[in-house]
Amino acid sequence: MPNALFERTAGLAKDIRHARRTGQLKEMTTEFIQLLESLPDSRVSGVTAAPLDRMTTDADQVIETIEQWIEAGRVNEADEQRLASAVYEIRDAIEQIHYWRRHHLGA
Repeated sequence: MPNALFERTAGLAKDIRHARRTGQLKEMTTEFIQLLESLPDSRVSGVTAAPLDRMTTDADQVIETIEQWIEAGRVNEADEQRLASAVYEIRDAIEQIHYWRRHHLGA
């Protein structure tokens, strides 16, 4: 399960960076957030620091992509609000992963 989760988040991060339509961006961002939020709830063992670090890097890249879309005016006002909220959700999910990592993995 963890490997599939890490592979999917990496794949989504790449796809988000190459999104061409707002609908695509929103759908993939929603799935990305759901995957990030699912990690601390899963009962995985044997997870090393490397995939968690990669997940954080991917999250940073997704946030950067969203911010670029907003700054470039590529989205309407409603979508801008939704995507701005997504940035906060991603940051919160990464914070929860870091907490989970420190307290459950000792990393």
